[in-house]
Parts: sequence; C-alpha cells; structure tokens
Amino acid sequence: MSGHARALDVLVASMDRDFLRFARTVLRSAGHQVASTSVCSERVSGQIRLRRPSVVLLDADRAVVEAVRTAVAAGGTRVLRLSDEPELDAVMERPPPVHKWAPPTTLRAVVGAARAAARAEPGPATLRLVQP
Repeated sequence: MSGHARALDVLVASMDRDFLRFARTVLRSAGHQVASTSVCSERVSGQIRLRRPSVVLLDADRAVVEAVRTAVAAGGTRVLRLSDEPELDAVMERPPPVHKWAPPTTLRAVVGAARAAARAEPGPATLRLVQP
C-alpha cells in the first residue's frame, strides 16, 4: 500500500458485473480492500455484518439503500448510493446519489470523502457529496 493513504474496506453492491469490475479495479488501484456482491438488502446487510466495511457503495434503488442504512445505523459504516441518472434522483433524494460511471478520480474521491466524514463525525452518518 505504499504511496496510498490508509486503506479502507469497501463493499460494492451491484447487479451490473461490468460496474463491479470497474469499481474493484479503480478502488484497489487506490489501495483499498474491496469486496463485491449482488444487490439484495439481506445479502448486503450480511456482508456488512461479516466484513464491517468502512464504506458501502450501492447501485440500487432508494428502498434497498434505506434498508441497508437502517441495518448499519449503529456501526458507523458509510452507505452511498450510486445511480445511472443521479441528476434525476438528486431532486428527491438526500444525500444525492453519485453517478456510477463517473471518472475513476470521482469514485476514489467519494471513498476518500467518506473517510474524511468518518473522522470528522464518528458514528452513523450520511455523506453528502457536492459536485460542481
């Protein structure tokens, strides 16, 4: 992990195999430990209990994201939703989702921001990502 900031344990959940491959590659290249799973609130919650990741990136609808956030509320895991159309979802959702096909630097920045949020606000919290 030389040359990288402290590694985080990241869980990525998506039904999109291409995205899972992309996210694993990008985040591992930044020095993070990355696990992946398909999207099912019970499966994701089980992986969270087993692995205790610092950050969970979910490519799922709001209902699944809220179920997972509720399940991990006491553990301090940051749960971020990814979306193909974040501009549409941002109108109704706080914090707004992150575009899942954003450039690799954005995905790494999102995970880095989650690390900073965990340091600034220990305990359960949501992360608000503001993009220009």
